[in-house]
Amino acid sequence: MICFVPMDDADYKIFTDNAVKEYAEEKALAGHWHPEESLRLSTETYLKLLPQGCRTPDNYLMRVVDVDSSTTVGVIWYHHQKRGMHSSLWIYDIAIYTEYRRRGYGEQAMKMLEVKAVEMGANKIELHVFAHNPGALSLYKKQGYVVTSLNLQKVI
Repeated sequence: MICFVPMDDADYKIFTDNAVKEYAEEKALAGHWHPEESLRLSTETYLKLLPQGCRTPDNYLMRVVDVDSSTTVGVIWYHHQKRGMHSSLWIYDIAIYTEYRRRGYGEQAMKMLEVKAVEMGANKIELHVFAHNPGALSLYKKQGYVVTSLNLQKVI
């Protein structure tokens, strides 16, 4: 069983140090950004989305913790979006650390997020997944997520 524990400043620093680098690599791999500028663009994106760090309003930066062992097995960052009468949670990042994968933690985290969404009055959860990440795509499809749009490209 897992729980979400809010990140403190030290957790946030570790998270962003890793996440900024990984996002830069993902965007370059997907062909969205040139590799030489991807780290700068990723840093700028994180600063824009989280101007107050882990205290940015309506953003929830959490450690995913195994309750039995008190071990942090991953992280999740979601944003509560309110647009008129609609409310949703947008998952910016979810990562189960490599050594804890394939143990059900990802599924538990997604189910826990559904509970949080209901508690917050959200009627849907949304996210983006890179096409070159079939493991994540499989997890989301198994959890009942459906594709709502596709980006295609042809390198010439």
